[in-house]
Amino acid sequence: MDAVIKKMPQVAVKPVKRPSQEEAEAAVRTLLAWAGDNPDREGLLDTPKRVAKAMRFMTQGYRQ
Repeated sequence: MDAVIKKMPQVAVKPVKRPSQEEAEAAVRTLLAWAGDNPDREGLLDTPKRVAKAMRFMTQGYRQ
């Protein structure tokens, strides 16, 4: 069976401004508060930094 290949139109993609480390950590603190927990309690103090680090690792392919 012969395949039909159509050229897809090119779509201009605007670059996305990447938030800073501090902005990413603030977003995680907001999500913790939204979930009903206190982001300033002892067990969660390092969580925003850990989550931001994990997200950077999991999405490293986007930067390659």
